Amino acid sequence: ELDPRRVPMLLRLATPASSWAEQPDLDTVEPRVETFAHFLYGRALERSQGDSPALCAARRHAQLLAAQAWHIRAASGAALSAQIDAARLTDENQALRAQALTDQLTGTGNRRAFFNRIAERRGQPATVLSIDLDGFKAINDLHGHTVGDVVLQRVSVALAEPLGVSLGESALDSTTDTAIIARLGGDEFAVALDGDDLARAADIASQLSEAVNSLDWEGLLGTERQTVSVGFACGSYGTELLESSDLAMYVRKAARTQTGPPKNS
Repeated sequence: ELDPRRVPMLLRLATPASSWAEQPDLDTVEPRVETFAHFLYGRALERSQGDSPALCAARRHAQLLAAQAWHIRAASGAALSAQIDAARLTDENQALRAQALTDQLTGTGNRRAFFNRIAERRGQPATVLSIDLDGFKAINDLHGHTVGDVVLQRVSVALAEPLGVSLGESALDSTTDTAIIARLGGDEFAVALDGDDLARAADIASQLSEAVNSLDWEGLLGTERQTVSVGFACGSYGTELLESSDLAMYVRKAARTQTGPPKNS
């Protein structure tokens, strides 16, 4: 006796793929009774004896029904495999793209990511901030590049927090994020934000400076402290805005060199 729970599976195998549903409706699958009978018919013919033309034709009919069910299942399996392969390829491509746009030391975007962002949003209102570590070469010379790398990593985390930006390959999505932080090279960083509000830009520049200045460097640098100079410019996305921001940063750095850093920096 056939287990009633297996009837939906049998009907699914015997029904054309275009008529499949997640849960076959046994009242609408056509022909319900005849389809069910085909399986019983095929099973009986497999066990039958004799070589009459009618019996041979019936066996052939049962074989064709079985072959049809097999091809439907094979086609469905091939389509599913293709979808899985396509999804895997998409994930791999996204991972490779993220790696190509990420600075591997700090987890920020890299130079390519930053200029991609500018190109993608060229002409839209923007704020760019240029950030440079003060006296970083001396840190490398005195403490070594391993300590210098740790400094860059800690500064990157501190800069990301006020911006609400995550670090790492999975964080880069220039099509939706309203801000990006990137290491352009060495100890130079840049931030690009949507919008051209000067007051907001000045406030963010102050937050970025304070985020680094408030770090505890004693365990790493002894009595020395790592500070940053931040410049900003507002306008439209484009390389010209980065040039203006860089100029503002160098003016700020020169002023800090002449007057000396504030006591808390």
